Amino acid sequence: RMFVRVKTSPLNVKSAASKMALVYQSLGCDAFYLQPLGQVDTSKKHPKYNQAIGPPCDKRCEFTGSRMKIAGPIWAGPLHDKEFVKKLQDHVKANPKKYKTEKKMIGQLNVVETELENPLYYDHGCLSRLFRTNYRIVQLRSAILNAGYKVSQSHANGDAIKTNAPPKVIMDIMKQIVALKPDVGKAKRGPETPAGKIMAKKVEVKADFTIVPEATGIHSAFMPNPEENWGPKARAVGGGKRKFLTAAERSKQNQGFRKKKRDEEEKRKKDPEEKIDAENTSVP
Repeated sequence: RMFVRVKTSPLNVKSAASKMALVYQSLGCDAFYLQPLGQVDTSKKHPKYNQAIGPPCDKRCEFTGSRMKIAGPIWAGPLHDKEFVKKLQDHVKANPKKYKTEKKMIGQLNVVETELENPLYYDHGCLSRLFRTNYRIVQLRSAILNAGYKVSQSHANGDAIKTNAPPKVIMDIMKQIVALKPDVGKAKRGPETPAGKIMAKKVEVKADFTIVPEATGIHSAFMPNPEENWGPKARAVGGGKRKFLTAAERSKQNQGFRKKKRDEEEKRKKDPEEKIDAENTSVP
């Protein structure tokens, strides 16, 4: 059951637009921009609620020249109630061994406590695929911190890079990460590829890859699987005659399945009258 308490407040309704935003996402790279639906002017005695000014970017991506797609609106306000999170932390710590997933719960709450309020984030794997390179996530996190911006994890993804740094800073840092291992993926960074177009632009933000202690702390919210091939198993088999295969055994059994199927089809095309044994793929 879920109990919801609804509160009425005209002022909060007016401010809701400033906490909603559209997302402009490049079709060629991972750059994204938020366009709030409203803004609040608090410079005077009474706050004034106005329409937002936009758009936050051009029609074309400044890095790849690709079109920008629009999504949303999404929630762009505070993500967590930090006071409630603190109460949960105190409760779990005050009741040791009460919950079997205590370590994971504490890790998740620690992530939430230190998480930035930005609604979106960059993905470590996506950036690596975009630039056709490999790097340690702590390198990018440290470079962002050394550039004067904030960075944190996300409760939704263990490989998330949540930051208040603008896309230009991220792209400049990634270009310098590529320069650390220029031969890795070089053949796949042609001048017409998104990575090639980004690399062709001049670097304006100098990256400092000195490891920062704040960038190395990884909370245990995203724990590894307890064993190999862990997860949902195959459906139940009745009768007790068929042998249950593990995921690894099933993968080994299916090795070469597509090749065998292609060989059978080629033999049928050569001589349609021949009958091929489906089990051993031999011609009688």
